[in-house]
Amino acid sequence: MIVRRSLVATIALGLLIPGASALAAPAEVLRATYTAAPPAQVQTGSGFVVPVTLANTGTDPWSSTGPQPVNLGYHWIDIAGSTVVWDGARTPLGGDVLAGAQRVVQAAVQAPPNPGSYFLLFALVQ
Repeated sequence: MIVRRSLVATIALGLLIPGASALAAPAEVLRATYTAAPPAQVQTGSGFVVPVTLANTGTDPWSSTGPQPVNLGYHWIDIAGSTVVWDGARTPLGGDVLAGAQRVVQAAVQAPPNPGSYFLLFALVQ
């Protein structure tokens, strides 16, 4: 059985972490862009690797260590818009990523277990 990719995931994701009301500084803003070209077809349930270029377009670094490291995750969405896999396997960034910097990460992805057409979306997770 073959899983078909309907869309290459190139997403801009903005996450806003609100500052405490007692702080005089503005809220920190974490932003990223993702560029990836997954294969057009893969075997159902198979694992594969996708190079993903991550760009830190925010103002703060992404920490890859400590109690809440930033990693790359993924989601599979079917053509009806329903979530098939939420928060797939996490891939470490391989080091901190400073604001304005880019990093290519080799994302380990597991294809959905059933044949069909799906959207593969990448997202940073903490």
